[in-house]
Amino acid sequence: MLPPVRCFSCGKELSSIYNNYKQLIYNFSKEESDETPQKRALDKLKIERYCCRTLMLGTVELIRELH
Repeated sequence: MLPPVRCFSCGKELSSIYNNYKQLIYNFSKEESDETPQKRALDKLKIERYCCRTLMLGTVELIRELH
């Protein structure tokens, strides 16, 4: 699946945030914390709406498996 361009519910643009989100998850996964790397990344990027958060969490990169 390709990264989401816009949120399906509210229409907020998410394509410009997606690469930063993946990089933050990678960086936060190396650190120990009580919160998950995904939650910390979404909080840092100030994605507060539930619809946008679920869309970012539910996106799976299948392009690597297809290649």
